[in-house]
Amino acid sequence: MSIDHIAYYTPTSVFKDEIAFLTASLKHLDIVELVRIPGMDNLVGLGKGQKAFLWVSGLDENKRTKLGDAMHVALAAESQEQVDIYHREALKAGGRCNGPPGIREVYHKGYYAAFVHTPAGMNLEVVYHDFGWLQK
Repeated sequence: MSIDHIAYYTPTSVFKDEIAFLTASLKHLDIVELVRIPGMDNLVGLGKGQKAFLWVSGLDENKRTKLGDAMHVALAAESQEQVDIYHREALKAGGRCNGPPGIREVYHKGYYAAFVHTPAGMNLEVVYHDFGWLQK
């Protein structure tokens, strides 16, 4: 399994500065802004080619930040079954469900993922991307 994407949160007061910093400092690596989801003004996906793998989100400074609010890591699965097993085993191991296995069409039609808060509170996701829908 490899890392699929990482997300972190920054105060909304410096969100624009953070995006400007990232795009300027990572441009030589061909990492550019790729995604801004309509209706989610404080969420930007950066990456290479067509794959956004670094997501930055603005977080209201007045909200108390826990580890789960500050960091999100998603690991890439090779099947939906691996996602299902991850969720089941993570809960057995002491994790707390933050989203059961299922399709998340808000990301794309074949985005199948499960989210669990670790004992420390980090939001750990395992995701399988089924792009078969693109051939239809």
